[in-house]
Amino acid sequence: MPCSESPLNDTPEDSEGIVKGMNLGVRKTYVSKEDLMKLYPLRQASTEHEKPLARLYRMEPEDCYTIGEVSEKFQIDDSTVYMHIRKYSIPTRQIGNYVYVPKREIDNLYKDIVL
Repeated sequence: MPCSESPLNDTPEDSEGIVKGMNLGVRKTYVSKEDLMKLYPLRQASTEHEKPLARLYRMEPEDCYTIGEVSEKFQIDDSTVYMHIRKYSIPTRQIGNYVYVPKREIDNLYKDIVL
């Protein structure tokens, strides 16, 4: 099957907003990279934002609650505690059968709960 080469547009080269290209079949369209670069130039500056500093946590058992202690103290279900830990990216540490979370983070998270 011969492919027909026909320009996508029959406008002069100096017209703005037009990309030259060829339709080489039903699913093959070639466009000029130079024309695309004129329309959409590369970014000069980086768009990266400053990353916040990593927080330091004391993960010793005396500075942490277990999940059971959190659910008992704030009268919420264990699964809700786990959901909040994942949602708010609270760090955890497992020692044996217990999962520990920092007291400071949990107290800040649940400070508005009236017991």
